[in-house]
Amino acid sequence: MSHSRSAFDASVREARDKQAKGNRRELEQTAQAAVPIHALVGTKDWDYFLSLIQAKIDSLTAGLKGLQEAGANDPSYDHGTLAAHKAMTMQLSVQKETLEQIVALPKKIIEQGEKANFALRGIAEE
Repeated sequence: MSHSRSAFDASVREARDKQAKGNRRELEQTAQAAVPIHALVGTKDWDYFLSLIQAKIDSLTAGLKGLQEAGANDPSYDHGTLAAHKAMTMQLSVQKETLEQIVALPKKIIEQGEKANFALRGIAEE
């Protein structure tokens, strides 16, 4: 079975067009997600929510510092105590990182929305 160059080119164009349609849908959804975020960020309720999260981040930071200082001041922990401190350090670190990501999420959604709008303008111009 032989294929012509024009059949191959047509197949490639069809696959590229199909992928572009899927990308367009994804870009449109990303761009639409930025709209509600713009309405939320900067409101009194959002600022209050951020203040609660920041207080928890500060508390976790203090807890981590306390664990580090305790380990530095008394390095003669038995194996069980050392394992408990490591587990607590990991737990506090993960909680802190998660909260920091929550705080950063709206900015990332807005940035991705702007990138999606830019890409959609490029698709529309083609």
